[in-house]
Amino acid sequence: MHTVLTIAGAIVIFLFVKENAMKEKKNRRLRVYGQSNGYNYQDVPTIVLKGKWLEVAGFDIGDSFMLEVVKDGLVLKKIASEN
Repeated sequence: MHTVLTIAGAIVIFLFVKENAMKEKKNRRLRVYGQSNGYNYQDVPTIVLKGKWLEVAGFDIGDSFMLEVVKDGLVLKKIASEN
């Protein structure tokens, strides 16, 4: 099962979630913000993901995930814990 999020019309994030999760709201509309890169104060594109919905999607504080860049999108995949 997956959820597709569209950001700024072109970037798509696929979150692989547990079965029957996120019954209320499967799609999230987000925005790409600008944030200083810290060394020459140039804005760079910034995406922030936060909220209880990440827990529902199977992501907990401290989890690791892999981010894959694909044409017109990003794919997030949770990495199984080593414990």
